[in-house]
Amino acid sequence: MKKKIAANDVVRDEEWRQFDGRDAVYDPSLSTVALRRARQGIEEHRKGILHLRVLDRAGNPLRRHPVRVEQLTHQFLFGEQLWPLDAMYRDGEEETERARAWKRRFLEVFNAATNLCYWTERDRNDASKTEAFQGEARMENFARTVEWCHASGITAKGHPLFWSIDKGIPEWVKRYDLETRMKFAEVRVRNLVARFRGKVRLWDATNEALWEPAPKNLHRRNWPHLEDMEAIVDYIAPVLRWCREEDPEARFLINDYGTESEPSSPYPPSPADGSAVTAARQRERYLQLVHALGDAGQLPDAIGLQSHTGWVRDHAEQAAIYDIYAASGLPVHITEFWAHGSHLEKLGVPLPE
Repeated sequence: MKKKIAANDVVRDEEWRQFDGRDAVYDPSLSTVALRRARQGIEEHRKGILHLRVLDRAGNPLRRHPVRVEQLTHQFLFGEQLWPLDAMYRDGEEETERARAWKRRFLEVFNAATNLCYWTERDRNDASKTEAFQGEARMENFARTVEWCHASGITAKGHPLFWSIDKGIPEWVKRYDLETRMKFAEVRVRNLVARFRGKVRLWDATNEALWEPAPKNLHRRNWPHLEDMEAIVDYIAPVLRWCREEDPEARFLINDYGTESEPSSPYPPSPADGSAVTAARQRERYLQLVHALGDAGQLPDAIGLQSHTGWVRDHAEQAAIYDIYAASGLPVHITEFWAHGSHLEKLGVPLPE
């Protein structure tokens, strides 16, 4: 865009549609347009009229009395995952000075937290595993982090309820036929959602379906496994139904990665047919999945974007991609954002000393 953008310019829709999320070159003029549009959106979507009545202790209106209004919090959820706190609980370090300092700092910065409830995770990862061994459900660590959130007045999110990936499904589950495996999954999902009803109001119901096989094809996993859409819906729709039957008031996301920007080296081609796997293609598939789940009567409550970018995008490009997802009519959550100064350097953005 060549025209000069003034501070108070209104960005028109036809101007914004020029930026469709394809150009990864840093361009300050496009960033200027994006920031203008963001400020415009604040006025349109995040501000409203509020009427306050100021009374004395007897309930009489106070006139011409000075009043100071200070915003202490906001509704925008800004959080971090609780892996370090979970580990401190498991290691008996929750009352150390390090743990107390960590918790104080967390509450100074964040108003939300992602609590980990993996069915299992690969052994080398120091993650809380809720049922790595058959018949030994271990929810106490997840419960402790949730209780800490609840006592601290911050929003607790649970992650993940069902993850169809080899390292996320316990080995003992894989010994059974598909119907039995899914029964075990149903018991797990229902138990977690029911036990923490009213305390965990936000869940990643499913995780990384765009890159992984459906449970019936787990034995044929060959990453990137671009599963047939019907097979994905066949297992995600029941998961969402189990969740909602146990807690109709909570919100349940589908969560995925690799849809916002291309990696520094190309993704491997699809082993199924040798076709190229790109972020743009995965965006298309993600929206197809949302529509297919809606047709099945189990529309998710929001779309989760992990943002495992390894690459920070130009403002205009990033916002344009979010708009692509917003066209689905669902809220968009940034769920696992990774960023580093080196990502900005790759875009040619000058960094301070």
